[in-house]
Amino acid sequence: MNNSETFGLIKFFDNEDFLSQLCNGTFYCNTPEYYRLHTKQGVSDRYECCSWSFRKTRGDAGAKIVVGGHTIEGLNYVTLRATGMKDSWLHCWTLLEFSQDEAEVESLVNDLQRIRNEFGLNYAYMPPSNIWPFLNYLKTLTQHEVSASCVTYSSRPNEWSPICKSMDYQYQREFRFLIGECQELATDQLIIQNQNGFSDFILKDAGLAIQNINGETFLL
Repeated sequence: MNNSETFGLIKFFDNEDFLSQLCNGTFYCNTPEYYRLHTKQGVSDRYECCSWSFRKTRGDAGAKIVVGGHTIEGLNYVTLRATGMKDSWLHCWTLLEFSQDEAEVESLVNDLQRIRNEFGLNYAYMPPSNIWPFLNYLKTLTQHEVSASCVTYSSRPNEWSPICKSMDYQYQREFRFLIGECQELATDQLIIQNQNGFSDFILKDAGLAIQNINGETFLL
C-alpha cells in the first residue's frame, strides 16, 4: 500500500482455548512441512518455504529425476529451493496496514472476512508498539535464533521462501516469526513457554473496528 500506516498484528482462532493459551504464554510454532501436508483451505500450502515439493504420502505421483540421461524413479519426496533459505518453525499473524485510499480499506475488510472464515472469529491483537519489543522478549525464551518479517508475494516459484509466498496467499497479509532451523520433513511443533504470559504484549478479542469514509463499520 502507498502512504499506509501499521496498526498492529492480528491472529484468528477457531478455538478460543488456543487463543487463551497464547495469551497465557504458550507460543506454538509449526513446521513448513505441516503446511505442505495440510488440506484445510487457507492453511494448506504445498509449496510452503520452497519452490516446489513432491510428497508420495500426499498422493503426488509421476515425479522423476533425470541425471546424465539416466532416470531416477520411485521417489518418496523432493523439495526444491531456489533461494537457499532453509526451513524454520513458523508462527504467523496478519499485518493490519491501513491506507487513506478507500479501495484499499475495502480490500482489507474483504481480506479479513476471508481470513476469519478460514481461521475463526476469536483473535489475538498485538499493537504496533509491541511488535519489536515482543520479538526481543521472545529471543530471551529460547536458544533458537529468532527473527520476524512481513511476507512478500510473488507469482515466480523461484522467489518463494520462508518470507515469500505465492500470490494465491496475498490476501493473508502475513507477518511471521521464524524460529530456528527444523528438518525438512519434520511435522512436530516447537512450543516456547513463558510462565509470565504475554498479556504485556498481546490482547484477547480487543473489540477492534474498521470504519470507512461513509461511516460503515466492520467489527472484529
